[in-house]
Amino acid sequence: MHADRDFPFVRSVLHVEETESTNGLARSLIAEGPLDLPMLVRADRQTRGRGQGSNRWWSDSGSLTATVILDPRSIGLTLAQESRISLTVAASVVGAIRARYQGCRPGIRWPNDIEVGGRKLGGILPERAESPHGPRLLVGIGLNVRTRLEDAPEEIRRMAGTLSGWAEIVPSSDPIAALLVGILGRFRYPLAALADDRADQPRVWNQLDTLVGSTVRIEAGSEWIEAIAAGIDDSGGLRLLQNGRIRVIHAGRVLRD
Repeated sequence: MHADRDFPFVRSVLHVEETESTNGLARSLIAEGPLDLPMLVRADRQTRGRGQGSNRWWSDSGSLTATVILDPRSIGLTLAQESRISLTVAASVVGAIRARYQGCRPGIRWPNDIEVGGRKLGGILPERAESPHGPRLLVGIGLNVRTRLEDAPEEIRRMAGTLSGWAEIVPSSDPIAALLVGILGRFRYPLAALADDRADQPRVWNQLDTLVGSTVRIEAGSEWIEAIAAGIDDSGGLRLLQNGRIRVIHAGRVLRD
């Protein structure tokens, strides 16, 4: 275990060789005492990563696995705004990827996936946790950077992609750390814009939306929905065209074929 301070936006960093889950490690840290926030928790290897709902996130030592711990009060986020943080952070991740990888043009697959060419590159896992010092937001980021997908389970290989298929515009000896620097360097303005409810944020989400115009199948609790995706609304919900009418859902799992 070691600490370093080479990343923008965050005030403290914990870097470990291996952990079950960076979100889980972050949760244990906030329970132990006060932290210098924002804080980055990153791991070279995550053994039991989690995705949306009950999904597992498979990764190896070529994957970016990290969690940013935030005090929502310090950046002016309300509880209602917190539900939109996955889209906000996903847009920052997409921007960092586009800036670093020649010809790679990923987008956002609502609600929290990052994909290119229909293949999942990664995702965002936001969680809220209470601490003796107030509420905390844990923003987990998982990305396939140099991930060896040939070692992944078959169901992962069918739907996942990795950035190793694209060349870095500026080659680096540590592409995972270089990409993480780019991601964190894009945090400050979008989070402030989210706290201020600026209209440019929903515009960005919709520019990056990979589902718009397609027929989607969604598992939303006990309901199964088939409809045409019609964009992302200002509240972060997915707009659906169903039987000639628009409805908006704020939680659900968009199924992949």
